[in-house]
Amino acid sequence: MLKGGGRGVAVPISCPFCRATDAELVSLFGSQLLLSQYRCTGCGSYFEGLREDRWDPEKAAPADEGGDEHGG
Repeated sequence: MLKGGGRGVAVPISCPFCRATDAELVSLFGSQLLLSQYRCTGCGSYFEGLREDRWDPEKAAPADEGGDEHGG
């Protein structure tokens, strides 16, 4: 499983308890909209991490850099 590194670079999700990098996605949404819930297959712990789509460079592109959309 991969997560966003904040710079458009994917880095592996690691368990905050045992540091294993083998985690499965449990729920796309966690306690906040930008988090997903994961379960570590190594130790069985549940944890939250940033959603993968939050750092997708294609989706994070600025909508319009040309100025005011109302022409004023």
